[in-house]
Amino acid sequence: MPMSTITVAGINPSLNILGATQQLNYTQPLSTLQITNSFVPIIAIPSQFNHEYRNNLFSGFRWTHLTTNTDTYGSLTLQNFVNASLTGNNLISFDNTGITIFTSLNLNSGLITNATWNGNTITVPYGGTGRTATTPYSVICGGTTGTGALQSVANVGVTGQVLTSQGAGALPIWSGAGSGTVTSITAGTGLSGGTIITSGTIAIANTAVTAGSYTYGGFTVNAHGQLTAASNGTAPVISVTGTATRISSTGGVNPVIDLINTAVTPGSYTNTSLTVDAAGRLTAASSGLVGIVAALYMSGNATGTAVLANTFTKIAGTTTQSFVNNFTHTNNRLQYTGSNPIDALVSVNISVTHTEVGGSTIGLSIFKNGTIQIAAANYAFQLSTNSATSLSLSVHVPFIMTDFVEVFVTYNAGVNPVLVTDMNLTVAI
Repeated sequence: MPMSTITVAGINPSLNILGATQQLNYTQPLSTLQITNSFVPIIAIPSQFNHEYRNNLFSGFRWTHLTTNTDTYGSLTLQNFVNASLTGNNLISFDNTGITIFTSLNLNSGLITNATWNGNTITVPYGGTGRTATTPYSVICGGTTGTGALQSVANVGVTGQVLTSQGAGALPIWSGAGSGTVTSITAGTGLSGGTIITSGTIAIANTAVTAGSYTYGGFTVNAHGQLTAASNGTAPVISVTGTATRISSTGGVNPVIDLINTAVTPGSYTNTSLTVDAAGRLTAASSGLVGIVAALYMSGNATGTAVLANTFTKIAGTTTQSFVNNFTHTNNRLQYTGSNPIDALVSVNISVTHTEVGGSTIGLSIFKNGTIQIAAANYAFQLSTNSATSLSLSVHVPFIMTDFVEVFVTYNAGVNPVLVTDMNLTVAI
C-alpha cells in the first residue's frame, strides 16, 4: 500500500497520551522508525535534537544528537536531568571515533573477551573466572595507587586464578587455586630500570628527585604520577610593612616592596593636567594655563558696523593680537587649539559712537562658535552726534579644541552704522 506523510508544524499545548502502553505496529519484515532533524547547521549554529524520557516530576533521561556544518555523523549523548533542566549530567557519548563513558562501568560479572586499550589486549576480566594455564593475556593496571604503574602482565598460568584488585605500588592481588608467577612485565614510559623480583614485588627505579621536604615547592610530575623534579620555591608575600622613607626588599617571610618610579618629575604643578594608570599612579603631569592666555585689540578703528535694528552684528574692522597661548587669532576671533578642556573668563570692553540724534539704545554680547553666550543689559544713552561711550562685559566660557569667541553689538535705531573705535578682548584662567 502507498506510504503516507504527516507533517506537523507543532503541537501546543503538549499532546497528552492516555494509557500505560502505546504501540507503533509494522507489518513489513524490514521496518524502520526514523526521527529526522531537518535543520541545516551553519557556521556557529549547530543542529541539536533532544529525545527525552521524563516522569511526572520532569526528571529523567535525554538523548541529544548534536551536529555541525562540518561533520556527517555528529555525536549522540545520554544524559540524566532533574526538573526539566536544559543541561544534565553526561553518562555516555558516541561519535564516529568511539565511545566515551562518564560514569562507573559495572559489567555485572561479565567477561571482556576482546578489547584494545592503548595498544594492549584485554582477554581476561578484572575479577572474572575461567582462566586456564595455556591462555596468554594482558591486564592493564592504571597506576592510580602506590608509586608506579603496572603496564602489562602475561602468562599467569593456574586454572581458576583471578586478578581481584590492584594493591599498593601497583602490585596485583591474585585469588583462586595456586599463587601464580609473573613471568614477564612490560615497563611503561618512566619505569625503565626497575628490578623484577619474582616473589611478586616490583621495584621502581628511583627518579632524580632527592628525598626530603620541600617548602613552597615547584614540582614536575610524569604521566604515571611520579615526581621527576622538585625544588624549593620563593615564600609568598604575606604582609607589607611601610616606612617614612623608600622601602625595598626581594624576599623573606615579610618582604617589603620597592616601588618603581614613574616618568613624572617631582615638583609642584599649577592648574594641573594629569594622566593616571589603572593602579591609580600618576604617569604624566604638567602645569596648565594661568592668567590671561589670549588677547586682541582694536585702536582708532574707522570702519563702521552696519546693524539692522535690534539685531546682533559682529564688530567690523581690523584687530591685532596682543598674545595667544593655545589660541589662534584670525578674522577678529580667538580660537582655542589646546587638547585639554578649559573653563575661562572672557572679557570685552569697547568705545562706541553713533550718528543718531537723540536717545538711542546699544547692546554688547560675546558669541561662542557663532552662538550668543550672554548679552549685557542694554545701555541707554542720549548723546549729541558723534559722542562716544564705553561698554564692558565678562562671561565664563568653557573651551574644547577648535572653540572660538567673537564680539557682537546691537543698536535699536539701525539707521546709520555704529562705529566701534576701540576694543579689547581677553581670555583668562
